Amino acid sequence: MVEIAVVDDEKEIREHICRLIERQKPGSRIRAYAAGEELLAAGDVPDMVFLDVRMPGMNGIETARSLRKRREEIILIFLTGLKEYVFDAFDLYAFQYLLKPVDEKKFAEVLERAEKEAV
Repeated sequence: MVEIAVVDDEKEIREHICRLIERQKPGSRIRAYAAGEELLAAGDVPDMVFLDVRMPGMNGIETARSLRKRREEIILIFLTGLKEYVFDAFDLYAFQYLLKPVDEKKFAEVLERAEKEAV
């Protein structure tokens, strides 16, 4: 079973992404965090992370750098309303860069491919 973390400072979006994952992959091990620092402090290094780029404090790009140092093969999927961070994301070997609001069909495709990559 793939371990998944969802990191977004907006509670509504965080819960929405968790619901999408649970709907597509029932019984998944999902942990939700309101900040990158929260995920890092938990010591959690999941298989896959859905990560907001723009958050107060440590942003998603910085969080991803720290995660990549802890686990090189982690699957990073960025969620954001901002296109300007796309190159930073790919410098970190992001699996995908999804723009908000997240299209549910596209999300399902990405989750399916990411899970196959994680196994």
